[in-house]
Amino acid sequence: MDSKKTNIIIILLALSAIIAAYFAIQFFSKSNEDVLRESMVDEITNEKTEEKKSYENEKEEPRSLTPEENEVETNTEEKVPLENESENNRLSPAMKLKENIDTITSQFIQVESMLNEADQYSWFDDNLEMHVTSYGKNTDLYKIEARDRDMNFEIYYWENQVVFILAVPTENIGEKNDKGQPIGYRMYFRENKMIASTDLDFNPVDPKSNDFITMEDFTLRLSYYFYLSHIE
Repeated sequence: MDSKKTNIIIILLALSAIIAAYFAIQFFSKSNEDVLRESMVDEITNEKTEEKKSYENEKEEPRSLTPEENEVETNTEEKVPLENESENNRLSPAMKLKENIDTITSQFIQVESMLNEADQYSWFDDNLEMHVTSYGKNTDLYKIEARDRDMNFEIYYWENQVVFILAVPTENIGEKNDKGQPIGYRMYFRENKMIASTDLDFNPVDPKSNDFITMEDFTLRLSYYFYLSHIE
């Protein structure tokens, strides 16, 4: 009986921690508190699992099941993978977006770590009238830095597809907003689709707005143009 109460308490603690972590999530980045909360959830979940295993090991051997019970148990087991497969479908749009942003952030960090070992080429693009520097290895492109008198672009690639773009007006280079973040347009991409973007002050741009559509179309064309320039 005590073990059952303990299991219930642990489950309630896990649910409380998960709910707390969900509401603490910021739109684009994790705070230290978020990381601590997630660690707590993992720890509680693992503890609950170990407690459950210990409780089951202490139970007596189950009786033999009848053919009818075996059939019910088999049907139940067959449904479990389907439930697991639909786990992602039960995530809210905000949680899906957060997962995608986390993936892009991880890729961004890995690309940054590869730049020191990358081949570097610089040239002036006559078509766009921009100074360009590329970083990559053979046909793999990691990053493009491009600038003209109006705008500076930093375009990051993962497996030769754009994943992140920072666009800073020349007049705002080096400036920061009231939150201490560098001023600039930020664009996040997954599978050649812009999933989120922000304005100069790091405020989210409505994905249904014309500004969002215009940014997506222009930056996708620009990133692909520089990729073709790199491999030619």
